Amino acid sequence: MKTLADLLAPFVDRPIVDVTALEGRYDVSLPLTPEDFQALMSRSVAAAGYPTSPEALRLGDTAAAVAVPDALERVGLKLRASRAPIEMLVIDSIDRTPTEN
Repeated sequence: MKTLADLLAPFVDRPIVDVTALEGRYDVSLPLTPEDFQALMSRSVAAAGYPTSPEALRLGDTAAAVAVPDALERVGLKLRASRAPIEMLVIDSIDRTPTEN
């Protein structure tokens, strides 16, 4: 389920932590409308930092905020907001040219 959580994170604009403790492989199909799927794809492309057109940004805003949580509940999973520690990489500074040690 960790893979599913990692795949869904860009669509909901926040990290998803798997707390199911389920191991193994699962075949999961989320029942999303074509409109919600297209809007979620537009939102994830913009969140990844790729240049997008104003139309694509508007399309991303039309996605129902509950599309992913509702689809997960229909397959027996629940997405709930909570606080949890996560690993994050923070870059303090960067130099364009390498320097000697």
